[in-house]
Amino acid sequence: MLSCCSRRKPSISIQGDRKEMSNLSVVMSSVFLLGATGYIGGSLLIQLRKSHPGAKITALVRSPADLPVICEVGAIPLEGTFSDYDKIAECASHADMVVNAGSSDNKDMILAVLRGLKGRKEAGRDIGIFIHVSGSSVFLDDAEGWFDPEGRVWNDSNEEDIKSIGDSVVHGPVDVAILKAGEDGYVYTYIMCPALVYGVGSGPVAKDTNFYRNLLKASVQSGVATYVGEGSNVNGSVHISDFVLLFGLISELSLAGPPNNSAYARYFFATSGKFAAKPLVSQIARLFYEKGFTISPEPQSVTFEEAKGKNYMRAGNTRMQADRSFALSWKPVQPTCFDTLETDIESVSKTISKASPLQECKP
Repeated sequence: MLSCCSRRKPSISIQGDRKEMSNLSVVMSSVFLLGATGYIGGSLLIQLRKSHPGAKITALVRSPADLPVICEVGAIPLEGTFSDYDKIAECASHADMVVNAGSSDNKDMILAVLRGLKGRKEAGRDIGIFIHVSGSSVFLDDAEGWFDPEGRVWNDSNEEDIKSIGDSVVHGPVDVAILKAGEDGYVYTYIMCPALVYGVGSGPVAKDTNFYRNLLKASVQSGVATYVGEGSNVNGSVHISDFVLLFGLISELSLAGPPNNSAYARYFFATSGKFAAKPLVSQIARLFYEKGFTISPEPQSVTFEEAKGKNYMRAGNTRMQADRSFALSWKPVQPTCFDTLETDIESVSKTISKASPLQECKP
């Protein structure tokens, strides 16, 4: 059985919504991590191991082949799937902190986590911490490849923006359930909402973003790299290392003591850059062609209907301002998605070729 957490409260000064942490020294006994073999979750695992070297980290692992890999980085692998709800609830009930980077849409899995954390409180143990990784599709508009300069800009420091999240949007059912649990008070919830994440990860298994991975697969199938409509739609971006940096700040904040704000004030955007679809896909198209994956170095525009249900470039806009995250003294320092593109594409093309060789296209 996992032991309870021993915490020492760090020095924190609060000025409005800004929290500055100094001389932070906390001890956390146990973490339950979902998604440890994934791109984001694996990078978070490495960060947790570094920042809490004495913590017992239990990681749910779906593939038996990955069990020894998780052991090698100092975590305890627990074989199971996201549908093993009772197992997930049991592990959550014994963890000081639960981190979910495995799925932002599996509501039944999330309810199992919350059930376990609620049982922890009802058993008289310290209230647990739940850090969940959502995604920027929550705030995706319905544009079809165009940019509206008058469109809505969402801000994580505006609680009304977070309260407007509903069950009808992508990731909404999960976010709503977690926010409600945080408001009910039986768990301290923190939600991270990253923009499109890029860069080579540091995790033990998956190191490449699904964004480029899916785009490459779709481009190989169609023979060309594509964008929707005029390709002027804009989305935010964040390097995986900068995202991990923000996670570290939020995990420190969560361990500083019981929060004195609402769950809606514990929702953090992770976005540090932005890109328009066509300029990015234009560079991607050239790289795909040079590697022999497509038949043209030029990108191709497709209609929204043609793009539906396929892994093409996102058609809508996500305009997000991360004021609450920056108030934690988050300082993103990594290169832009354009600057890392060649390295990212090289990495993802090698990874996919090893897993399931791609059929190269020749003109």
